[in-house]
Amino acid sequence: MTIYCEADLKQAIIQKESPIIVEDKTIGDAFLVAGRIQGGLLPKVVLKRIQEGGTCQVSVGEGIVIPVTKGLASTITELLVMLEDEEIEIDVEEVAGRKINLYYNNRQ
Repeated sequence: MTIYCEADLKQAIIQKESPIIVEDKTIGDAFLVAGRIQGGLLPKVVLKRIQEGGTCQVSVGEGIVIPVTKGLASTITELLVMLEDEEIEIDVEEVAGRKINLYYNNRQ
């Protein structure tokens, strides 16, 4: 399923779709960084330490670096909470194409 907005993401989760391709840049970037956090490659505390107006450059693979702002950090945190609540584990299959596998009912 292709995700163009937050409503599409919610629908994909309800239908337990996998994989998803995220066309929305903000949601896609949030998934890529969340994948690093879920995989233990980036501590979640980094998101909390981003200053207002500042950025943190996060390498997400395939030569792609995402500038994480305070606003994007908030979106990533909300996404991580939703994934935990729904017991969803993510696996980034393709960084450049933002193709994400969702594994449902996985306890972390």
